[in-house]
Amino acid sequence: MSLTRVGVAGLGLIGGSIVRRLAEFPDLYEPIGFDVQRQPRSGLELADSVEHLAQTADMVVVAAPPHVTGEVLRTALDADPDVLVTDVSSVKAPIVDAVGPDVRYLPSHPLAGSETVGWSAARAELLQGATWAVCPPAADASPELLCRWGAVFDAFDARLIVCDPAEHDRAVAHTSHAPHVVAAALAAALAHSSSPPLTAALSGGSFREVARVAASDPALWREILELNEHNVAAVLDGLRKDMSPRPDWDAGAEMSRLVRELRWAPPIWERRDFNWPAWNVLLELGRNGIAIRRPAMEGERLRVDVAVRS
Repeated sequence: MSLTRVGVAGLGLIGGSIVRRLAEFPDLYEPIGFDVQRQPRSGLELADSVEHLAQTADMVVVAAPPHVTGEVLRTALDADPDVLVTDVSSVKAPIVDAVGPDVRYLPSHPLAGSETVGWSAARAELLQGATWAVCPPAADASPELLCRWGAVFDAFDARLIVCDPAEHDRAVAHTSHAPHVVAAALAAALAHSSSPPLTAALSGGSFREVARVAASDPALWREILELNEHNVAAVLDGLRKDMSPRPDWDAGAEMSRLVRELRWAPPIWERRDFNWPAWNVLLELGRNGIAIRRPAMEGERLRVDVAVRS
């Protein structure tokens, strides 16, 4: 079996963690890197440019800052007619629009991260077991695109949620982007307390998590929030209307249960098959919070593991 050469453009926290994980499968993958900061990366083979990376690798993951992700994706696609590409940006619709429909591009987003940044913070286990959003590419894209990237994502034991780019952006505005804004605001509000040191010393475990999130890279989050500004603004407007010393605890508890069940509970997998094309079926599963993994074609049918509730 020949090795799959996977190029990673951008060797920060996420890109570096992808490289480190794939390096643990030397019989399957040969990772190659590129970063605008030219420096050694623990023996990793480095390309001279994005074009060189695309021409050297079979598949390319773009893990660049959000504001340049679309440009880097387009550069990689234009550099080699056979390369397959994906990206890890936490905003999808603007980047998909910037790239345009292409049967070799699978938009994706691993829902994992840390308040720390850079190659030195990257670790092989960071994305282990992560939910990984996957958006349907061009309507005429072959199943090979999903199946080949699905095999790479399986190295991370990923749960794949197939979703429309716009739906993805609305969802993560609720569960990631707006919470980062709220965390930053709550942490900054300490400065207006009567005694910030006393207030910090009396903070509880919940505020520890708020402070951890608030310590995230501000430059990165400015880019993310700018790209998804209208969805985040809608969520924050709703919060302002609903904010009260007496919140709807029952609704909150029910949604907390749903989050635990669909996002964090260990799934039970059931093998199913669907006639191809199956994007509409996979999208419907995603809208119901149902993950898949290990897509593979058998004849004209797509076989996947589907997460079923216990």
